[in-house]
Amino acid sequence: MSFYAVYEKYRDFDFDGFFSGVTDQDIENALNSEHLRVESFLALLSGKAENFLEKIAEKAHDKTLRYFGKTI
Repeated sequence: MSFYAVYEKYRDFDFDGFFSGVTDQDIENALNSEHLRVESFLALLSGKAENFLEKIAEKAHDKTLRYFGKTI
């Protein structure tokens, strides 16, 4: 799928409405998921996720080591 196709898919998406509805449980579910869906990724970008920055950083570090090792 091209970038433009993804852009078109979300051009009319109600981001403000989505972000206002994100709960702590949505963020926990995203962090505990092995594979992120678009909605889970968006939940991690929400303002509500500010309280989970340390857990998000740990997850990102673990994924980086898993996929790239210590080569980066």
